[in-house]
Amino acid sequence: MNVPREREIILRCFHTISLACTPCPAGLGAMYTPWISEVLDIQPITPQHWMELLGMALTVLVAMELHKTIRRRLAGKCSPDSLAD
Repeated sequence: MNVPREREIILRCFHTISLACTPCPAGLGAMYTPWISEVLDIQPITPQHWMELLGMALTVLVAMELHKTIRRRLAGKCSPDSLAD
């Protein structure tokens, strides 16, 4: 496939985001629909719990970004050009 690199990255990100976000509206709809929430025995999330969930999600995001940064720096130090010196 002859796709420019930028377009490939955008398509891959869009695909990942769409897969991750698909179940969210269904779950939120189930929480706030009276008869479905009774059948599934679930309750709406309080604002305090939303903040806790956001904090946990941001922790994972920060950890992954740090991991990527460290990997890039180590890969730059171990490149064949730096070993030849």
